[in-house]
Amino acid sequence: MAKKTNTPQFGRGKKLLLLIIILGAGYLFRNTFDVQPALTETKHQIVGVLEGKPIDVSRIFSKLTLNSPHEHANYHAKRPAEHINGSDIGGECALNLYQNQAPVIEIPKMAQESKIICNYAYAGRASFISKSTLYSAEHLTKERILAAQKIERVNPFHPDERLTQGERSELADYRGKGYDRGHLAPNADMGDAISQYQSFSLANMMPEVPEHNRKTWAEIEKETRRLALKYNNVYTVTVPVYENANGQMPSHINTIGKDHVYIPNYIAKAIYVPALEQAVVVFTPNDASHRIDLMSLAKFQQIAHMDVFPTLSASIKENEGHFFRWQPVW
Repeated sequence: MAKKTNTPQFGRGKKLLLLIIILGAGYLFRNTFDVQPALTETKHQIVGVLEGKPIDVSRIFSKLTLNSPHEHANYHAKRPAEHINGSDIGGECALNLYQNQAPVIEIPKMAQESKIICNYAYAGRASFISKSTLYSAEHLTKERILAAQKIERVNPFHPDERLTQGERSELADYRGKGYDRGHLAPNADMGDAISQYQSFSLANMMPEVPEHNRKTWAEIEKETRRLALKYNNVYTVTVPVYENANGQMPSHINTIGKDHVYIPNYIAKAIYVPALEQAVVVFTPNDASHRIDLMSLAKFQQIAHMDVFPTLSASIKENEGHFFRWQPVW
C-alpha cells in the first residue's frame, strides 16, 4: 500500500492564508496549466477549513495538468480586453455587471487613472486618484444571500496586490483617523470564503463616518439583501460621491493618510430589479444625520457623472422606482 503523504497542519488563519496563496498562484499560472480542477478543490478545502477540517495540499496539486499549446495560444483571445493584464485575477466581471456592461465614468481623468478589478462576487474600478474605488458592482441572488448568512465573518483587511503602492491605499492610511473602512460591496453579501476575503480589499473601501457605516448604511445594505431574497435577481452599483465635481475633477476634497485617500461627501447605491423593470438610487450624506434621498438614475447621473447601468432604457433611468423601503431601527 502506498504511503500517505502528510500535509503539515496549522491554525485556521494560517490554513486559509495558505489556500488563498495557492488560489492566487493558480490564476497566475493558468496560461500554462489547466487550473480549474485544482481551483475547485482549493475552494472546497477553504470551506472545509471554515468547518474545522484539515487541508491536503497534495490533493490540490494532483489535479493540475498542462494546457495544450493551442489552449495556451488562444487564452487571451477568449477574454474581453478590459479583463486582461491582471484585472481578472480572482473572477469574471461579467458575472457581476448587468448585461456585461460596466458603468461609464464621465470624468475623463478619473476614468483614465483607474483600473477595473474583477472578483468572484463584485466588479470594481480602483481609482489611482482617490485611492478608493469609483464603484463596486454586484449581482445579488437569493441563493447567494442565503449562502452568505451561513458564513462566519472574519476581517482580513488588506491592500490590493493587483495595484502598485502608488496606486492604492494602505492599512496605515486609516489608522487613528476616526473613519471606518467602509465596504462598497458588503461583506454580508459574500456567499463563500474567497469572496469574503476579496471584499476586505482596501480597493473596496472608503473612509466612512462610523455612525453612518454602522447604522444608516448598514440598514441600506440590509434592505438591499431583502430585495434580493424577494425578487431573486438584483443588480447594484455602490458609488462614493464627491462634491464640486461639476463634470470635472473633484476639488477641495478632504483626505486621510499619507496616500491621500479621498473622503466621500455622499455615498450612493443604485439598485435595478429586472422583475419590476424599475431602478432607484439611494443617496445619503457621509455623516451622522441618518438622512437618505431616493432619486432616479438620470438624476444621479447628473450629480455623479456616472451612467451606472448604461444598457437600461431612458424610461427606466428617468423614473424613480418605488420598491425600496427605508426602515431605520434606532
